[in-house]
Amino acid sequence: MGLMAVKAHGGVTVVQDPGEARFAGMPEHALQFADVDYVLEIRGIAELITRAADRPGMEADAMDSDDGSLRVRIEDDFVLQVEGTRTREQSVYACPECGGVLWHNDEGSSTQFRCYQGHAYAAERLLLEKSETLEDALWSAARALVEGATLDRQLAAKLRERGLSQRVEGLDEQAVRDEEHLRLLRSQILQADRAT
Repeated sequence: MGLMAVKAHGGVTVVQDPGEARFAGMPEHALQFADVDYVLEIRGIAELITRAADRPGMEADAMDSDDGSLRVRIEDDFVLQVEGTRTREQSVYACPECGGVLWHNDEGSSTQFRCYQGHAYAAERLLLEKSETLEDALWSAARALVEGATLDRQLAAKLRERGLSQRVEGLDEQAVRDEEHLRLLRSQILQADRAT
């Protein structure tokens, strides 16, 4: 399933040569069901990854793999949504309750949105729901940063106790990065709260 997902999103798929694998069942199964670009021994996989990492532009997302028309279409959809010309069509918004697509409908002077599950919103209510969702997501990100930094420091302390201090540097650096991101995020959230 993982290989099929990678391929579906424009990624390169690689499977270890079953003849080299300690347990051949997994690569054989992958070859049977997935569209595989490369079948390589471990050394060849490492070389392929190294070559790919050295090539500029490898970080481009899968949407850029076409001629750019899909990206333009998506951007056009957002422009049409702003202009209000997508009435009785799918909007670019997701339902705050279930995540389904919201259909846009103008009834007289009011703008309404409804998902296939039946959740319905006036435009003003949808804006309020989206604001609350955004605030929840920001505070959730802040919590994840606090917990990540704390866990990094806890693991670093355990490694130091075991005499493995050479493995600690990356954890300490990640904790510092998390704390810096947390400081910036909190200041932005609080600044936004004061503005409202």
